Amino acid sequence: MLTRLRIGLDRARDLREAGRPSPIQPRPLPSELVDLSAQRATWRVVVPGQADCYMAAMPAETERFVVHLDAQKFYGLWLGTSPAFPQLNSQDCVPRRVMPLDSKYASAAAAFRAGRIEPVALPPVGYWLEGSGYEVAMSNGMTRTFWLLANRVRSFPVSVDNATWATMLNNMAGVGVAPIAYRELFSRHA
Repeated sequence: MLTRLRIGLDRARDLREAGRPSPIQPRPLPSELVDLSAQRATWRVVVPGQADCYMAAMPAETERFVVHLDAQKFYGLWLGTSPAFPQLNSQDCVPRRVMPLDSKYASAAAAFRAGRIEPVALPPVGYWLEGSGYEVAMSNGMTRTFWLLANRVRSFPVSVDNATWATMLNNMAGVGVAPIAYRELFSRHA
């Protein structure tokens, strides 16, 4: 019972903080595209107090879009659409303090330590209208996203499989650059 209460209090605090823009920090910049080939696009993500990590996208058979997220805004959106007391093994967001307790967190940390040679895949994010609000969900990549958020990166790229969802997510939590279609991204290499 005390654990649930603590999670609820952490959630309320994190939602308040996520809703307040920093008066001293400018809007985050998108992650830097450091490598682009016909097989892979790789971005460098700055991790405060640690070595940079790298994330990648591979060409897809279906159209997908890269959206560069403001991590704090995205965290607020995802946490705000999750229940106050998240279910185990669900798509729900948890408070930052609880993220390292995820059963696969150590694996995500190890994957990010692999660096530029073995970048981590962009997490796929779903974002759509639901009733009078919106829904943020992931079926894959949650622990990677937990690691990024818990380590307080300022921005990171994600993959979205619908142009409308990509535009909506970008409008709500993007860093100010338009989503880019994988097709367009990988055609730059040609």
